[in-house]
Amino acid sequence: MKQHLKDIRLGEGLGVIRFGATKDEVKNQLGAPTETEIYTLDEDDADDKTEDWHYDELGISLSFEQMHGWRLSSIAVSDEEYTLEGVGLIGRGKDEVLEEFRKRGWGAPQEDDVVSDEDESQGLYHVDEAMLSLWFEDDVLTEVQWGPHVENEEVIWPDERTNAR
Repeated sequence: MKQHLKDIRLGEGLGVIRFGATKDEVKNQLGAPTETEIYTLDEDDADDKTEDWHYDELGISLSFEQMHGWRLSSIAVSDEEYTLEGVGLIGRGKDEVLEEFRKRGWGAPQEDDVVSDEDESQGLYHVDEAMLSLWFEDDVLTEVQWGPHVENEEVIWPDERTNAR
C-alpha cells in the first residue's frame, strides 16, 4: 500500500488523489491501471460513458465520467489498510460499521433494499450526505465507494470548495 493513499477523504478523494483529477494526473501518481473498462448505464445516451480504472495491487477502482470531462468522479477501495479519519472499516461486521457511522456523525446509512432482495448475502448502504456507499458480503464490509460533494444537483469539486471559502 502506498502510504500517501491510505486516507479516505470524504468529498475530496483518497490521500493525494483528488476528485476532479484528469486521467493523466492520476496516471502520473499511480502509474498505469491493471485493467480498464468503458461502459454506459444509459443506452439512450451515447455521451454518458464511464471509464473505470482498476489497480488490483492497491485494492482501488477509479471512475472517470464523460459527462464531467473525464475527470475523476468516484473512488472505491477494498483493502483493509484504507482508513476513514484513522478508522479501518473494510473487513468489519455490518453492525459495527453502521454503529461507527452513527457514533462519529459521518451520516446515516440507509439500506438499498433492491440489492439485498436480489441476493441475501449482499448488502448495500448509502450515506447520501457523504456521497458514500458501503458494500457488504455476508454482513462484512468489502468495499467503500464515494464521490465528490453535490449541492443542488451540481458536483462541487474539491478545488471549488477550497476557493469558495
